[in-house]
Amino acid sequence: MMTSTRLFLAAAVCAILAGCGDTVPPAQNAASAPADKPAAASSASSAVADVPKVNLPADAPVVTVVTTGKTRPFSFTEVDGSVTGMDVDVISKIGEAQGFRVQIHKRPWQNLFTDVEAGHFQIAISGISYTAERSEKYNLSHSYALNPSILMFTNPELEAQIKDLKSLKNIPNLTVGVLDGSKHMKQMTEAGITNLKPYKTTFLLFSGLLKGEANVIAQDGLLLQQLAKEHPQNKTYTFTYEDKKEPSAQLVILMKKDNTELLQKVNDGLAKIQDNGELAKIHAKWIGNEAAPQSASPAK
Repeated sequence: MMTSTRLFLAAAVCAILAGCGDTVPPAQNAASAPADKPAAASSASSAVADVPKVNLPADAPVVTVVTTGKTRPFSFTEVDGSVTGMDVDVISKIGEAQGFRVQIHKRPWQNLFTDVEAGHFQIAISGISYTAERSEKYNLSHSYALNPSILMFTNPELEAQIKDLKSLKNIPNLTVGVLDGSKHMKQMTEAGITNLKPYKTTFLLFSGLLKGEANVIAQDGLLLQQLAKEHPQNKTYTFTYEDKKEPSAQLVILMKKDNTELLQKVNDGLAKIQDNGELAKIHAKWIGNEAAPQSASPAK
């Protein structure tokens, strides 16, 4: 159901611009940015990051995992160089349940898909949302979390005016900010919204809203809500327009298409950590229980 909730931001725009440093820099939307475009070959070195300790023997098999390490709450880099976040915890617990260690590598978002396709790494997990195109090209796991799209705005008068995406057309002089090439841009276009302002990163998108460049911004809920939590001073409002039951609202783990054995291991491990409560603990730690899927069923 579409909902409207009130959030509070904790820093002025200039403070926000100064507050996101190199430790966790703003990253392109990990769930819906145009990441399936061909990227350069992964001959460039990737950074290997520390992962949470698991209860496995030292000689347990190792599975290589690639993530950005730049996108809260999915995966981000601490000042000591270690990578943490919901996705790191999820894949580490899946590995522990299935008897394999994970070796985390940090790579740019644009390289995640081609790196897996080329066999440089076995798994990609970085807030990746389900799409039919990705399902055709890669093996996708069952859903491990929900991430429906939302609208965010600072003008409280818009609360009463926004009913759905098409209602945006009836609001005079409205500019909608979107991530360039994202599913949200496509959704706005399909709804007949023409006054769009594209941005290159989620952070710039969020900053554009606070600076008044856009009246409304559309993006994945977990990403915008994370920024709102980190910067609570100016009032903002959100409107969820994507149903949680939509496949595109589901987060999945990505593997090479022909690696069906690994896909089965990941799905079995995901089912185990859901049954034993570990997945719920991870959700509560990073995103809240409301973002948990009802079951670890295929995102189809």
